Amino acid sequence: MSSRISRTKAWAAFVAAWTGIGGGVAMYLEPGESRLLVPVLCGFVVTAALWHPLPRTGTITSVLAAGTFVGLRYLVQGTDGIAQPTLAAAVTLFGLGLLADSLAARAEADALQRRHDTLLIEELTPTSATGALKWQHAQKQLAEEVARGRRYKYPVTLALIGIDKVIENADDASIEAAVRQRSELVRVLLSRTRTSDRVSFRSEDQLALVLPHTTVKGALGFLEKHLPDIKVAAGVDPRIGVAEFPTDAGLAEDLVTEAESALEFGRASGMRIVSRTLLMGAQEQPPTGARPNPGASSGGAGVQGGSGGVSRT
Repeated sequence: MSSRISRTKAWAAFVAAWTGIGGGVAMYLEPGESRLLVPVLCGFVVTAALWHPLPRTGTITSVLAAGTFVGLRYLVQGTDGIAQPTLAAAVTLFGLGLLADSLAARAEADALQRRHDTLLIEELTPTSATGALKWQHAQKQLAEEVARGRRYKYPVTLALIGIDKVIENADDASIEAAVRQRSELVRVLLSRTRTSDRVSFRSEDQLALVLPHTTVKGALGFLEKHLPDIKVAAGVDPRIGVAEFPTDAGLAEDLVTEAESALEFGRASGMRIVSRTLLMGAQEQPPTGARPNPGASSGGAGVQGGSGGVSRT
């Protein structure tokens, strides 16, 4: 990449040198007022070539610029001594158009290469600046975890934690504060979860928490237990949507959809933690007025159990 940048810089220096030398010769051979046209037209050619709205814009513009020079020179001074300055200006402008087109093409190729390199680094780097997994990597791990859960018959729960978006046109201080807030939220979750759990940002306002070997009731117990810490770290009272494999969905994509639907329902209804399974269970069982124990175990070995129901504001 550095060699490509060096070549682009060399072409830029060549364009500058050609402009200076060619323009100087053309102005030297043109004693009249028309000499002022040469640097103006050179600048016009370079600008058009680097703007690059069409292929070979610099070359086309150089031909038009040479014609403009000849026409204006003829109008101002006639045909007296027109040959040498016209030839010098034409060669300068046409060569400048070719060089500027090449420079524009190299600059565009470098920009595409930088974008490709950035996307490649983004793809190969699993974690973001906040310490959370990037969603594309988290998606793959969620799909793999669901596949293992199907094979070895254990549950996988996905929780989507809704947080506030960064406002549009926010200043640098607000953006830095939002990044620190998200980093703190990730730190809190990572310190409270197991090494097998996965924390990632699904979007700007959604943080995903994948809990293998955990039922939806176990996830609810975990979230209720640590909700005060999550609220402090997030800076807001979050809404959380929870979905469990295989109860709510049989595929990773459907699990994400179920969790997102639960999150949106929580945002609309004011419930802090929502799961379709728990909602249906709450409808079937009349409330007793006693709060369930979040730490109670209801699953098999290695499976987190917990409470039933939903948490309300």
